[in-house]
Amino acid sequence: MVVTHRYKPTLAVEVGAFGLATVGGFVLGRLDHSTLHVGPATFYVVMNLLTTLFLAYFVTRLWTIGAKHLAGWAALVTAAGTAIAVTYDFFPFPFDDQLRAIFYTAALTTWGAQGLVYYLAYRAMHAHNMSSGAKPEQKVTALS
Repeated sequence: MVVTHRYKPTLAVEVGAFGLATVGGFVLGRLDHSTLHVGPATFYVVMNLLTTLFLAYFVTRLWTIGAKHLAGWAALVTAAGTAIAVTYDFFPFPFDDQLRAIFYTAALTTWGAQGLVYYLAYRAMHAHNMSSGAKPEQKVTALS
C-alpha cells in the first residue's frame, strides 16, 4: 500500500494486522491436512481471489506507467498462482504421487516466479513514484 497508494499505516494497524495473521495461522494450521476440509480450502481460495483482484489493479497501474512488459509478467504469474491455489485443494493431479511431488514442483516454481516478478514490479512502481515526486501521505489515524 505504501508503493501503490502512498499509505503509511500507523503502528496500531501494523500490530493488529500481524496479530490477526498470527491467530489465523494458528487456527488454520492446526487442521489435519491429509483430508480435504472444504471450509478452510474455500477460505484459502477466496483469499487468493481477493488478492488476485488487488494484483489485477496493480497490473493496470503498471500498464498505465508504461511498464507493460512487467505488467504482462505480473498478470501471468498471478494467473498461475491462482491456478495453483485452486488445483491444490479441489482438483489434485490424478497422476501425482501421495506426497504431491509434481504439484509442489509446479507450486514452488510458480511461487518463486511470483516473488521475483512482484519484486521487480514494485521496484518499477516505486521508481516511477520517486521520479514523479510522490511522497508518502500523512498518516491517517482514527483521531484525525
